[in-house]
Amino acid sequence: MKDVGDDHRKNLITVPSCDEHNLKKTKDDEFLMTFITGHVKNNFVGYKQTKSKLRRALDRKYDGFINSVLKDSKELIKTSNGTQFPVIAGTPDLDRVKKCIEHISYGLYFHEYGKRFKGEFRVVYDFVTYQDDYVNKLIPYFHDVYKKETEKYPIKGDNPEIFTYQIVPSNEFGIIGIKLSFFEGTHFFVSLQAENSPEPFDLGFKMIQDSFKTTLKFDGKVYDSN
Repeated sequence: MKDVGDDHRKNLITVPSCDEHNLKKTKDDEFLMTFITGHVKNNFVGYKQTKSKLRRALDRKYDGFINSVLKDSKELIKTSNGTQFPVIAGTPDLDRVKKCIEHISYGLYFHEYGKRFKGEFRVVYDFVTYQDDYVNKLIPYFHDVYKKETEKYPIKGDNPEIFTYQIVPSNEFGIIGIKLSFFEGTHFFVSLQAENSPEPFDLGFKMIQDSFKTTLKFDGKVYDSN
C-alpha cells in the first residue's frame, strides 16, 4: 500500500513449511524481488515498486545488493548510435533465480494437488540472453507453445497486476507445464516431470542438441534453430 498506492496482498497463497526452510528463503525472496521488479517489460505497478521499495534497498546497500543479483553490472547502456539509457544491466545469477522459481513451482503444485512434488524441475526464461545461441532462437518457440497450451486453462491469482499462473495438466510423459507471470511482463516457463515417468523424446529437439540445422513449425509459424 505504501509503495504502490493499492493493497495487492489479497488472498495470498500459502503452503506448509518448516521454520528452517522458511527463514532460509527470506534472502532469496529479497533477491527475487530485486531481480524481477525492475524488468523493463513490467507494468506500471512494477515501475512504482522499483521507484520505491527497490530504490530504498539500493540506497541502503547498493554495491553488495546489486552484485548479488547481477555480475559485472553497468548503470548505462549505450546503443549502436551512441544513445545512452540509465538502465542497470549485467549477468544474472540464474542458478539462484532457478532455485527461487523452483520453490514457487513446488508451492503451487502443493496448492493445486495437495501433495509434495517429486521429480525433475526445468525452467526457461523469455527475458535473458543465453550463452547457447540455439536456445535464444528457440525462446519465441517456447513462448508461443506455452501461450497456446495455457490459453485452454484459467489464469489464476487474485493479484493479477503482481502475479498470475496457469497450469497445464500432466501429459503422457507425466509432465506438468506452468507459466508464471510477474508484473504482466516477466514470464517463466516451467515443466515438472513426476518421478518414474517415461523419458520424453522429440526428434526435432534431439537434432538441435546434436547441432543439426533444424526447422520447427508450430501453429503456422516457423522457427529456425541455427
